[in-house]
Amino acid sequence: MSVSVCQMVESITKFTYLGSDIISDGWVTSDVYKQIRLASSIMGQLDAVWRHSRLSLTVKLRLYTSLVQSVLLYGSEA
Repeated sequence: MSVSVCQMVESITKFTYLGSDIISDGWVTSDVYKQIRLASSIMGQLDAVWRHSRLSLTVKLRLYTSLVQSVLLYGSEA
């Protein structure tokens, strides 16, 4: 005895995966722009740090990597 079941699958144009909005064409442009805006905001908030002459370049690069770059790349695996 063979049972044939046919179901309709809903087609969607947008869904959220790992916190990122995925559009049916595969682009995540809005999320990319959001991350760029957040990273830019952090860069602006750290303006006094970048201008501080007593901090070494190494310390500034570590701050950039941990505070700015991590925000910019968050969710990029999606």
